[in-house]
Amino acid sequence: MTSTEASAAELESALADAVSGACYAGRVYVPENDPAALCLVLLSQHRLSFNPEPQETRDWLERAGIEAAVHVDETFNAVVTMRSANSVRQVIDRVFAPYVRVEWAADGLRDVLASHGVDATVRSYGPRGLGVYFSDTEGFACAVRLAELLGVPDIAEGLKLGRPRGMRRLAERVRWVLAGVTGGAVGVQVFPGCVHEPDGVEVRLGTEQAAELGQRLVERAGDW
Repeated sequence: MTSTEASAAELESALADAVSGACYAGRVYVPENDPAALCLVLLSQHRLSFNPEPQETRDWLERAGIEAAVHVDETFNAVVTMRSANSVRQVIDRVFAPYVRVEWAADGLRDVLASHGVDATVRSYGPRGLGVYFSDTEGFACAVRLAELLGVPDIAEGLKLGRPRGMRRLAERVRWVLAGVTGGAVGVQVFPGCVHEPDGVEVRLGTEQAAELGQRLVERAGDW
């Protein structure tokens, strides 16, 4: 490391923010015996594309071209030690940034839906997409409300939403509306209910599509 190059430790906050923003169970710290280095403790496989065992972690880092050492701590967790700012940036970009983006999109969409009275469950699925789930309360009123906000007030016209066929047709109509708004393919899945759970419909969006939908709803707020 040259005298002008940032040390790994200087990016402690950036890595900690990325770990938190990605909703990953990891711990970041500067080791006492190497104050220029930065350590990341891998506490879970959730959201990792590799098994956080020491050798598999080393293999992944090598394949990714990231210079870092790996050891096992006293609680048998793999610890990645980075000694350059570049290595820290690579870990952030390769491991956590995609999840930070999808969680940011999910939070934003969740907030804007709630502000419009749309009671939907938004959850992330992997690093590139999320789902918006509507349960059958009052004839899928929230899905109908969303379509209304997007300029399609009659989306449920002619449908018997208490029947499976009507629910499937509503799901398809919602899918086409969202595909038109977000400019890309939208996945849809119907969840038949049971004694304890009502019927449900979930649409799947990419991260950029979710951001586009949120922005469109923000823009539509001025029309109401």
